[in-house]
Amino acid sequence: TQRNLELRYCLRSIEKHLIGVDDIFIIGHMPEWVQNVIHIPADEDPRNRFRDRNIMNKMVIACKDERVSDNFLMVHDDHFLLSDYEVGFFPYYHMGPMNEGHGQYGYTKENTKNALAFAEWFNNYDCHCPIVFNKQLFAQSMGMVDWSKWYGYCLKTLYCVMNGIEGEFMFDIKIRMPLKADSIMSMLHGRPWFSIGDRCFTDGGMKEVLQMLYPTPSKYER
Repeated sequence: TQRNLELRYCLRSIEKHLIGVDDIFIIGHMPEWVQNVIHIPADEDPRNRFRDRNIMNKMVIACKDERVSDNFLMVHDDHFLLSDYEVGFFPYYHMGPMNEGHGQYGYTKENTKNALAFAEWFNNYDCHCPIVFNKQLFAQSMGMVDWSKWYGYCLKTLYCVMNGIEGEFMFDIKIRMPLKADSIMSMLHGRPWFSIGDRCFTDGGMKEVLQMLYPTPSKYER
């Protein structure tokens, strides 16, 4: 979207707010303007119902790569940091108990609940923010469910619940629709991170806000 505009500002937010970064790996498609990262190609199933499986497969590829550290931070290209974090100690965030969902996400939640039926209750860890994975634990956890299922699973929740990780509560935020810049800035006030959807670029002030928050090109841009 917008010539991978999200990735450009995501990388700027990493350089601005993430302490202790070693190598950055981009798994899957890499735009031509990116530099100073390690690129690992990965195939994707274009069918939307296997979106979560695509993400899981990319993480498994990372887990098998000796260059990737035993614990690594997974960051999506639409994640943006607003507070400073140390890369290996990024907190585990959840948004409270997993509730019912609608549409595709509803099916994903239902699959997750069935896979974690051994737990009396659990929180939803699939906040739109980075998360630390351990290579061995990730591969073990993902191997315990059937990934041929349509709509997959809430990947972060599977990982955290299966490994007994307790996180801290945070209201999730993903800005999906076009809004004026001042409205966006008021939504972000006091937030440590946020995420966006593709449609917020069709109109409104998101580009302006991202440029205001992250004006300095990073070393990862040509």
